[in-house]
Amino acid sequence: MLTSTFDFCTVNYAFVDTDGADVKTRVEHAFAKTRVAREGLAPLQILFIAPHEYSWQENLALVQSRQWDWIHLSSAGYDFFPVKDVPKETFLTRTFSAYDEPITEYVLREILRFSPRGILGTDIGVIGFGNIGKNLAKVLQLLGANVTVLRQQTRGCFNGINHTDRLSDLYQCDQLALTLPLTADNTGLLGREFFQQCKPGINIINVSRGEHIDQDALVQLSAERKIHACLDVSTPEPLPAGHPLRTMKNIRLTEHIAWQNGDDENYFIRDFIKNLLLILGSEPPEGRIYKAETK
Repeated sequence: MLTSTFDFCTVNYAFVDTDGADVKTRVEHAFAKTRVAREGLAPLQILFIAPHEYSWQENLALVQSRQWDWIHLSSAGYDFFPVKDVPKETFLTRTFSAYDEPITEYVLREILRFSPRGILGTDIGVIGFGNIGKNLAKVLQLLGANVTVLRQQTRGCFNGINHTDRLSDLYQCDQLALTLPLTADNTGLLGREFFQQCKPGINIINVSRGEHIDQDALVQLSAERKIHACLDVSTPEPLPAGHPLRTMKNIRLTEHIAWQNGDDENYFIRDFIKNLLLILGSEPPEGRIYKAETK
């Protein structure tokens, strides 16, 4: 692993496909002149990792390789990381805001591709109300869409956006975007029942995880119900060459690109830098992951 050593911490970079040297250089530049008084305290031991570039066992080995004070994931998702094996005294965080704008832009582009005349008065559902879901719902509302958000244990209208905890309230949506993390409770969230009850001609955009959708049910019912979908994620990923979703005219596939933001693929660094500044200032970091949230 590449390593940056400061007076106040040691950052270890675990990247395979990502340009780890670039990540290291940018972190060192950000903290080159930082001085932190930690009298009597050992430098923080930090792991900055791209967990999706490692197997589950490799991630586990890195977690157990030493006593980390803080582990930060370059990804927004964490279903592929052994969260439950992280010691309770270790901060565990994820990229919490950097992907908001690129993924919102991707979803908006796909919504307008389906409705090129605009979305004023269109009923659009958003499943998930984390940073990405909040950002997307706000943009859609500003463009005149009637937005309904599916989230846990919440009902009512807040700031002009409808909130519900019932999937059935999304049956009449014209378009639907999935922006939620994968858990045991929401695996297969959109299945046969949803596809049988949803509005004919609905357009579904999935930028979360392939496991949120029952792909077999989608294949079987998409033609009958005139269901359209743009899938940036799938199970498995990528889909095999002969998979029926690859040849269906009403299904659009992209190869997990919703997060991309121009030429800079390492822009997620900004959340790591923000969190390190918070931790050094004895403030709680953002994007905390807790064991109760895991699959």
